[in-house]
Amino acid sequence: MLKHENIVLRKTRSTELDPFYNLLTFDEEWTKFNGPYFPYKTPTSEEFAVGTFNRLLSGKDMLLITVDEKPIGSVSYYWENETTRWLEVGVIIYNSSYWCKGIGRRALIPWINHLFATLEIKRIGLTT
Repeated sequence: MLKHENIVLRKTRSTELDPFYNLLTFDEEWTKFNGPYFPYKTPTSEEFAVGTFNRLLSGKDMLLITVDEKPIGSVSYYWENETTRWLEVGVIIYNSSYWCKGIGRRALIPWINHLFATLEIKRIGLTT
C-alpha cells in the first residue's frame, strides 16, 4: 500500500470485482481521454476479470487509486523499452466527478517514487 495525503494506492480485493467493473463501465467518459489514439472496446466482465482485475489483484504493474477508501481509478506501468530501462506510467480516474481535483497528480507521486525504489529504471515517461 502506498499513500499520499488522503489518496491510497493498493492492490484490489477479490470482493471488489463487480464494484470495480461497474466503476469502469458505468461512465465511460474517461475512455475519450485515456490514450484516445488507441481504440477502446469495453471488456466483458469475464475479460475484465482475467485481464485488468488480475493485474490489480497482483499489484505488480497496476494499483487501485482510492480516495477516503473509495475506489476511483488506477495507476499502472509498462515497459516502453526494457533494454534501455524506459518505463511508461499511466493514471486513470474513472469517475469523472473526481476530475480536476489534482488526484491523478497526487496519486503519481507515491507511484513514481515506488517504481524508482523497486525497479532498475533509467527513465519514466508519462504520455498524454
